[in-house]
Amino acid sequence: MLTIVAAMEQELVRLRKELGRRAGAPGPELPSGVELQVIGVGRLAVETAVRSLTQRQGVNGERSPSPERLLLLGFAGGVDPAIGAGTLVLSSRYYRQEPAGPAHNLLSPGEGAGDYLAPDPEMFRQGAQAATGAGEAWINTDSLTVDHLVATPEAKQAIRLRNPVGIVEMEDYWVAAAARKAGVPFLSARVVLDAADQALPGYLLRLSRSRTRAAVTVAAMPWRIPALLGLARRLPLAQKALTRFATAFLGQVTVAEGVLPRLEPPSSAMPAGSGGSLLG
Repeated sequence: MLTIVAAMEQELVRLRKELGRRAGAPGPELPSGVELQVIGVGRLAVETAVRSLTQRQGVNGERSPSPERLLLLGFAGGVDPAIGAGTLVLSSRYYRQEPAGPAHNLLSPGEGAGDYLAPDPEMFRQGAQAATGAGEAWINTDSLTVDHLVATPEAKQAIRLRNPVGIVEMEDYWVAAAARKAGVPFLSARVVLDAADQALPGYLLRLSRSRTRAAVTVAAMPWRIPALLGLARRLPLAQKALTRFATAFLGQVTVAEGVLPRLEPPSSAMPAGSGGSLLG
């Protein structure tokens, strides 16, 4: 079984609809051998969700099907100025940010990141082929898993100076660690939602969990609308890129006991881009 996970439903919603449409089902029914799960944001949510996925039991106590592969789809923030919004990223290393210490501001470049984990080599190869086949302009740059939303260009620049990474996110290292403990191959695919020079609303995570809260917040503080409009324009483009990549990836892998019918990328796929690493 291939289990596709994401921190938020916004990162899966378009793929869920696309796979349901291709299956010819009235609802979002998925192809056999594919499962989509929202696992939450940050370390605690991720560790709990992935442990549940890999150790779950059936209604009669027997083990339910466990993931044979884990593919994480999600958004990321760019910290390398060379990476534009909408870029697909496959990382070779998932770094974990070390807690800041008294001398944190005195760190030399490259000293801010902690240890790192790596994706499954075969899944990475399949991911690279899928990205190229889907017509995505993609890069291979390392990521940094942080414990907070990195919202300002200044904060992104500070991370870039101290860490050998191109993007930041909040889950990759912890999903990779949980997958390794369970013996499950893992790969993360990210699309940059906000480039290094673009700010995010600091309250974004709170709004993403509640439509009502989002509506009330915007109505009460209308000066936040321009930032939200910029994000709203980039969000569907990022969702489309994740969906094109995921459907192409599904065409590359074998799941369950058979091979999925080849799933071509959605017809809205862009012409082929660079298809390789821009950053080495």
